[in-house]
Amino acid sequence: MLRPARVADATADRVAVASSDGHLLVFPVSELPAMERGKGNKLIALPAGKRGQPRPAAVAIGLRAPRRQPRDLFRQAHPDAQPADVERYTAEARRRGAALPRGFQRVDALGLGS
Repeated sequence: MLRPARVADATADRVAVASSDGHLLVFPVSELPAMERGKGNKLIALPAGKRGQPRPAAVAIGLRAPRRQPRDLFRQAHPDAQPADVERYTAEARRRGAALPRGFQRVDALGLGS
């Protein structure tokens, strides 16, 4: 279970999703469709697991307001991030996202808070 995050501006705030195989996807909150109760919502495309290995999973989900620094979003995954670095991981919802740099691909959490 993840803590809920308050969305201040659905057109400006961004959702960040990190997967267990070292990919990060950032997209606008406005791209999340309203789902019927209990239907769930696909945030990131995850490939089928390789033979004998478990399928990758989403390991961290967070919210980034435009006024916050990128290092607040990445903290652990990409501590020296600059604003242009966030754009590298930005794509449409339900896409794969981009691979994090070598050495930062194991993500346990995204450094987000209020």
